[in-house]
Amino acid sequence: MGLRGNNRLRKQKISVCLFEQDGTQHIVTPVIVNDLEAISVVEIPLGPNIKAVYLNYGSHGYAKVRFDSQSVDWFIENLGTIKDAVTRGAIWRYFWMLVQDRQITSYKYLELAKRNLALETVEQIISVVLMHLSAAIGYLPIESIKEKRSELFETLYKMIQSENENIPKDAIVDQLFGFVSNDEHLNLSLAWVHSGAIMKDE
Repeated sequence: MGLRGNNRLRKQKISVCLFEQDGTQHIVTPVIVNDLEAISVVEIPLGPNIKAVYLNYGSHGYAKVRFDSQSVDWFIENLGTIKDAVTRGAIWRYFWMLVQDRQITSYKYLELAKRNLALETVEQIISVVLMHLSAAIGYLPIESIKEKRSELFETLYKMIQSENENIPKDAIVDQLFGFVSNDEHLNLSLAWVHSGAIMKDE
């Protein structure tokens, strides 16, 4: 595996996380990245069961992280099953950076959210993801915006209707109106707000 960058500030020690299909994690540490304008060759055993690779596990290094296509596909299918919230939050963030750097399309980020957001239980992660989703929709062709906004609304509305008490519904309702795409969605949103179902006790 090669690690390369254009602005090396210092030699760094990072960790690498390998994911198997069932979500089992293998942490490889330390991995040394040199401070030269050259490829750092790192020998990491990637067995047949490894489906995704996450560099800079634990966010101890200073780096811009990118994922190979196989890892992108695996995270889209399985991010919500990763138990560690710090790891999930970092991967959500790096996916958004990939969109900004034009390494993946907005459609990929929307698919990540569609498949995994309903499994998220950390309020800060949900709030940041929803903010990024609002921006991601703006990157889409005009003819796709209404459809994708509608799909996200359906996902969010199911989350606030869920009986799962671990879902931080306040964070969702705060931004729900940003994904309204028709009159039915508007009426559902207003009915939910007026119900006072998520009002906190004084």
